[in-house]
Amino acid sequence: MWAQYEVDAFVVVYSITDRRSFQKAADLLDAIRSVGDSRVATILVANKSDLVRSRIVGEKEGKLTAEEFDAKYTEVSAVLNHKVDHLLAGVLKQIRLIKAKQRRDAKKRAKEREVAKCLSRARQHLLGTCFKPLRGTSKSCENLLAL
Repeated sequence: MWAQYEVDAFVVVYSITDRRSFQKAADLLDAIRSVGDSRVATILVANKSDLVRSRIVGEKEGKLTAEEFDAKYTEVSAVLNHKVDHLLAGVLKQIRLIKAKQRRDAKKRAKEREVAKCLSRARQHLLGTCFKPLRGTSKSCENLLAL
């Protein structure tokens, strides 16, 4: 579905007053996880936090689902603009944290490759100097084929 796009984050939103939207959000999180891209920030957002009396999906249930799918969790009210700025800042921060981790991992892999290359060269040099092939330079008195 989204494989052709370069995605930095998934923000999956459901209504706390609608169990079906929560189930669809969980299905979507499962689909995201099945792709298996840990380089993408995933955030589960419970919307309509202002409708406390109409709440059907509990906060604990939302958090457990987010943990199950290795996602972050927050609650907002789009109507009241409550914690929407916090959500947007959090999405950006998650993207930056993941990108920074990718850069650190790439540097670490490059350094490991460089160390392996250096060790390989050292091994070849050591073997080459310690175990030079004999090319008829023997000074043995028993070798009739060499001076």
